[in-house]
Amino acid sequence: MNDRTREFLTRTAGRDPRLAAGIAALATGLALLHAAWSFADSAAAVRLAFASGALVTLAFTLVLWRDRRRDATADERAAWAQTQADLDARLQAIVEQAPDAIELVDATTLRFVEANPASYETLGYSREEMLQLTVADIQAQLAEPEIRAAVQTLRQGGTHVFETQHRRKDGRTIDARVSLRGLQMGGREYIVGVWRDISAEKAVAARLRLLSLAVEQGPNMVLVTDLDANIVYVNDAFVRITGYPRAEALGRKPSFLQSGKTPPETYRALWACLRAGTIWRGEFVNRAKDGREWIEEATIVPLRDDDGRVFNYLALKEDVTDKREMATELERHRAGLERLVAMRTAALARKEAEWRLLLESTGEGLFGIDSEERISFANGAALRLLGYEHAEQLIGRDSH
Repeated sequence: MNDRTREFLTRTAGRDPRLAAGIAALATGLALLHAAWSFADSAAAVRLAFASGALVTLAFTLVLWRDRRRDATADERAAWAQTQADLDARLQAIVEQAPDAIELVDATTLRFVEANPASYETLGYSREEMLQLTVADIQAQLAEPEIRAAVQTLRQGGTHVFETQHRRKDGRTIDARVSLRGLQMGGREYIVGVWRDISAEKAVAARLRLLSLAVEQGPNMVLVTDLDANIVYVNDAFVRITGYPRAEALGRKPSFLQSGKTPPETYRALWACLRAGTIWRGEFVNRAKDGREWIEEATIVPLRDDDGRVFNYLALKEDVTDKREMATELERHRAGLERLVAMRTAALARKEAEWRLLLESTGEGLFGIDSEERISFANGAALRLLGYEHAEQLIGRDSH
């Protein structure tokens, strides 16, 4: 609002108390619009405007100005025209440039009377196509009777805020957060709707929910500390393995789990890595609340913000006590088996040497035949009887 217009409104308002009240309310409405728009929240801007009654007051005030124009001077009429143009341009810019969809719907027919670009472009329509549709045409969840029931509720006053799904022109559905409010203009009832596509937001929320469930229900311990090593989060596995409830763990340092059996150099190496901003991997021997000790493999990661600054430490820990005991037992069995195999092999070698000595010392010719009736061995007497010098010349030959 320029100075000339402001001066005109001030002088004019002094002649008419009703007009003064209207101008005051209008100024309040515009201030609210400016405040909301400064936060780039078009939904808040429209909600604040309607909540204050500023837009309704605007229409009433403009009617009063129109009536006063008959007695106004040329300068006053020019100032009034400029004021009306300023207000129209400002409100039009708010609606047209809003990142959220804004729609005006006939409360009786449910047909769209007006829609801003964020509305019809998000849904894949042109403005002309959008104004040929009804709310039921874009609603993917609510049937028309449910929509009319909601409209009836709005006629009783208040704002209706809910989440639903809209259907685009191409058939795809999008998630939307909607705010509705009733409005009367020119003797007709309308619904003002402001909504935002929250499909990406819900997808992120679903992924975060999945990640949260994976962390909470995972078999391994997860804990997060601040930069001073005070615990700020533990998962269910931590509570189950350590025996400490969350209330007894939060705010303490992980050192309260120490058993005294982890070498001091392990902790020095850990903090050297963390101070350097690098990941540390190693083992701890810790003690549970009931005194039980366990071995854990740990990976501790510095968490960084968007600027690369470390703001928390994340520890992922696995209880490997059973694995280590099993590995020790398997190693013990393996060593025992190796000893048995070595003893058995030596016994067989001795037995074989004894049989060979016996076979070679006899004067009788002896040879063996395998399942395919081929000669598999022969002693010296057999070689001499058959006219061979070396066993290799006879081994493998047909016995017939």
